Amino acid sequence: MLREVLSRTFLGGRRESHVTFAGARRGANGMWGLDGVLHGPRVGAPVVLTVTRAQMPDKQLELTVTASVERYRHDITAMKGMAGR
Repeated sequence: MLREVLSRTFLGGRRESHVTFAGARRGANGMWGLDGVLHGPRVGAPVVLTVTRAQMPDKQLELTVTASVERYRHDITAMKGMAGR
């Protein structure tokens, strides 16, 4: 599934998609959220990345995050049956 999401059909591949961050906050559940904008090949739209794992091997921060992407807000209209709204 990740391959399809990163493909030209959805986000346009690793080269054309990126996230910029405006801030971080700790939610009521104790989880950290990163507020940012997901930039695809055609449009950028707000996204919140929830940090599910953080570590610092070799003095470098590594985060594992999850996010929900509103496909129409991000102008992702291909293969409607593959991904839900």
